[in-house]
Amino acid sequence: MSNYVAIRGVTESLKVLLNKQMEMKGITVSSGPPDLEPETKVRRVNLYLYKVVENAHLKNQEILGEGHPGAYGHPPLSLMLYYLLTAFPDIDKYNKDYDLAVHEMLGDAMRVLHDYPIITDSMEVPPGSRIKLLHTSLQNQFEKVKITLEPLDTEELTKIWMGFNSAYRLSVGYAVSVVQIESKKPRRLARSIKTRKLHLMQLRRPQIYDLLVTPSGTITEMPPATARIGDTLAIHGVNFVGVSAQLIIGDTKFDITPESDSRIGFVIPDDPELQPGPLPVGILVRMATEVVTGGYYDRGEVEMGENVVTSNQVPLMLAPEISNTSPASGDTTTILTVEGKRLFKEGLKTFVLVGDIAIEVRKPGATDPWDEPTPTGVQVPLAALGDLSKDIYPVRVRVNGAESLEDDKEFELT
Repeated sequence: MSNYVAIRGVTESLKVLLNKQMEMKGITVSSGPPDLEPETKVRRVNLYLYKVVENAHLKNQEILGEGHPGAYGHPPLSLMLYYLLTAFPDIDKYNKDYDLAVHEMLGDAMRVLHDYPIITDSMEVPPGSRIKLLHTSLQNQFEKVKITLEPLDTEELTKIWMGFNSAYRLSVGYAVSVVQIESKKPRRLARSIKTRKLHLMQLRRPQIYDLLVTPSGTITEMPPATARIGDTLAIHGVNFVGVSAQLIIGDTKFDITPESDSRIGFVIPDDPELQPGPLPVGILVRMATEVVTGGYYDRGEVEMGENVVTSNQVPLMLAPEISNTSPASGDTTTILTVEGKRLFKEGLKTFVLVGDIAIEVRKPGATDPWDEPTPTGVQVPLAALGDLSKDIYPVRVRVNGAESLEDDKEFELT
């Protein structure tokens, strides 16, 4: 199990790797901030951890082979470590050979990190010495310590050295992944299954192929551009027959008896839950199934049960209905009254259309001369008609985007 020592373990493993595998002898490997390391005549390379970030790809993943599949809570903290590698030769930095010595030492250290891109549990330094390279805090982990050269542009390097408040020295960046620190919070495990039930049935999902409307008082089925309360829906498809069935219009369910496995006839009821506007229509069928209970240590018991299957959805526009308008004529000072069904509901926009002029239905104020709107009657002032020419205009109502179908309601502007 990896713990908080893991970050230190990575740094110490890298230091041992450089110490044992660099060809240049007498090299000291340090790990402090470069600007705080003492100026000495000792040759050294400095490996400074300057940034730690979380590995986004492993953020919510358990350690494979260790996390219980039913556990939830706190997965391990997976980290990416970023190091700055800097070389310090044993000659005065003003010496003409100083930069060449830096290049030589840096090349040696980079070669080592290139030759050992992955540090495994079995790796020994030197080989055959039985001295494990990998720190004990990192042993037997699923994720291995992987070392990659991290490109740093001039701007990034400048910002790092400005943070040290020190003169820039030739440096290279390395990324080490993935280091995981396990959470100490207790795990929660889901309860084991005591009783198992398997529902067996032939897949017979109901499908709606077509939706037609027969307007009230007629016998002709038409495509459902719009329907009203009292109209008959003719639903064609397959797999409508089961133990029981329901028709879903919007959010309202109605118990139905299909005429056959491929057709349903349904008269739209005067249900207050059905309001004008676009409504999805679907079928819910309860199908008979065989249920196998148990089965862990025996063949289980078989009994009959039910399973609920829903169909695809098709759109239906439910329209308001006008039964009467009054007066039949008047001028722009007239209050027009419209009576019918589903004309008004709080929260839905209602407009009375006189010709092409839409007049919004509003609740009256203290001095307004029209009555409070109701589902069966609304009033609007015709002042909005303005200088519309004197003529006979059709009257319609639009509620929640659905427009009334009556074409015999008129108002004569005098």
